[in-house]
Amino acid sequence: MSKSDRSASHQGGGVSLSSLLSWTICLIVCLLILGGLEVGAQLHHRYKHGDVATYKPQHLIDFYRFYKVNPEHGAPHIRVNSAGFRNTDEILPEKSENLFRIVLMGGSTVWGDDAHPPMKGIITNEETIAAHLERYLNARRTSLGSPLKIQVINAGVMGYRLFQDVAYFDYRVADFKPDLVIAIDGHNDLDSLQLGVEPYRHKQDSVYDKAMNNPGIGDLFGQVIKFVETHSVFIRKSLAAVKETANAVAVQGEGWRRQFDNPPGELQYKRWSDAYVTTARRFDSSVRISGGRLLLVVQAEALGEQHKPFTPEEVKIREVWKYYGWLHAVGRERLISVMREASKSHNLWFEDISDVFQGERDQVYLDYTHLTSKGAQLVAERLGRVVEGSIFKR
Repeated sequence: MSKSDRSASHQGGGVSLSSLLSWTICLIVCLLILGGLEVGAQLHHRYKHGDVATYKPQHLIDFYRFYKVNPEHGAPHIRVNSAGFRNTDEILPEKSENLFRIVLMGGSTVWGDDAHPPMKGIITNEETIAAHLERYLNARRTSLGSPLKIQVINAGVMGYRLFQDVAYFDYRVADFKPDLVIAIDGHNDLDSLQLGVEPYRHKQDSVYDKAMNNPGIGDLFGQVIKFVETHSVFIRKSLAAVKETANAVAVQGEGWRRQFDNPPGELQYKRWSDAYVTTARRFDSSVRISGGRLLLVVQAEALGEQHKPFTPEEVKIREVWKYYGWLHAVGRERLISVMREASKSHNLWFEDISDVFQGERDQVYLDYTHLTSKGAQLVAERLGRVVEGSIFKR
C-alpha cells in the first residue's frame, strides 16, 4: 500500500487527530467554566451565609411513613438535629425529672415552611410555633415559680397527614417519652380528600413504591441528580431556582386548579371523616400508652379566616389561592365539627383555634396556610394558655 493510500485509509476510517484535539479542548474549557462557576457559587455562599453545612436532601425514604426528615439537612435558616427534629439543640431520649417535654407534630405549618411562590418570606428555627411555645411556657414557669423546665420538640414534617403522625410517633417519637403531644393537622388531610387520595395513602404513594421496589431509569437519574446536588453548590442553587419557578407555574396552572373544582360527595366525606376520627383515636391511645396526653388541633387557613382584618398581602394571598375555597372554609369547618363530636364521644382532647387571630392587624399568613413569625407566636400563645394549667398544676 502506498503512502497516499495509507493516508486516505486513515482519514476515512477513524477520527482525525485535529478533531480529537478540538473535542479535548472543548471539554477542558467546559470543565474550567463549570469549575469557575462552582468556586464562585461557594464563595458567594460563604459570604452570604457563613460556614453552613453542605446541602443534603431534606427528606429520605422511610418504610413506615413514606418519607422522613434527613438529619443531615440544613440551610442558612434551618437547623435539624441528629434526631431529625427541627431543633437547634441536640435532644436525647433521656430526660431529667423536672423536665416537661412537649412534642409538636403535623405538616409544614408545624415544621415552619417558607412562603410558597409568588409570595416571599422565610421562617427560621426560632420563629416556628414550637420555638415560640417553648419561650412562652418557660416565661410562665418563671412567673409562677415552677421548678419545671419546658422543652418543646418540633417534629413537624412537610406534607404529613394525621396517619403519618401516628406512624412517626409509634416508631420514633415515643422513644423521647413526651409528657404532651400537640398535633396540628387538617390541611394535608383535606387536600388529599379533595384530590381523591385514599385514607392511609399518600399522594406520592406510587412514586415511593416504584422507587423502592421497581426502580427504573428515571429513578436512577433522580439519584444521580441528588448526588450532584449534594456535592455542588452551583448545581444545587441552579436546580433550586428551576424547581421553584416550575412549581410556581404548576400550582397556578389551570391543570392544578381544576383538581379543586368539585368538592367531595357526602359518602366520600363520611368515609374520610370516619377514617380521620379512627386515626385520631389510635393516636390518642398510642400517646396514653407511652405515658403522655394528646391535644388535637385543626390548623388555620387563609381562605377560611373569618376573625381578622386582612393586610394587603393577605388579600393578595387569598386571591392567588382562591381555588382552595372549599378546603379552607367548608371542609375545615366540617372537620372541626367532626372533631368536636369525637372529643365528646371518645374522650379526645380537641381545641378549636379558629379565632386565634381575632382582631390581629399584622400579617400572620405567609401564603395559603403557612404562618409568619407573628402568626406562629399567636398560635403558640393560644396553645400555651390551653395547656399551661395541666402542666403547672402537675
